[in-house]
Amino acid sequence: MYNENWPRWVFASISQYFYDNRQGIEFLVEGQVHNKTEFKDTMELRIDGPYATEISKDYWKLYSEVNVLLTSKMDLDLYRIHRNTGIVAAIFTPLQIFKYGTGPGDDQSLLGCMTLLQEYRNTIQISHFGQIEPNVELLQATVEGHYNLFLSV
Repeated sequence: MYNENWPRWVFASISQYFYDNRQGIEFLVEGQVHNKTEFKDTMELRIDGPYATEISKDYWKLYSEVNVLLTSKMDLDLYRIHRNTGIVAAIFTPLQIFKYGTGPGDDQSLLGCMTLLQEYRNTIQISHFGQIEPNVELLQATVEGHYNLFLSV
């Protein structure tokens, strides 16, 4: 049976892992209110899913897409955005999913491990967009990866 806590546990675990490994880059989650007039390096995390498929009785596949939007201030350091994409790309490793929370069933135990898909089209993808607005001195890029978690319930 589908567990209503899976989306929250996946989101909380991935968010915490990316936050813990950000190496000083300001961390945001998509939709989080922040000051958009300050020009500084940020990483904004977006998670789609988990998309759940019951493969056979009580055996589930949870699939999630993880995307990070990077924003870097333009200055004399031409490599800043590339350094930051490298930092973020290195975070895309297998992810432990824990039962985070304070409700029933939220015992902080390990639910399972999401593995990064390594097929031809599903590797870590880095895309650079350059300067988005001509009068705003910021560069943007994204880093994206796709994950599976298999569960027997």
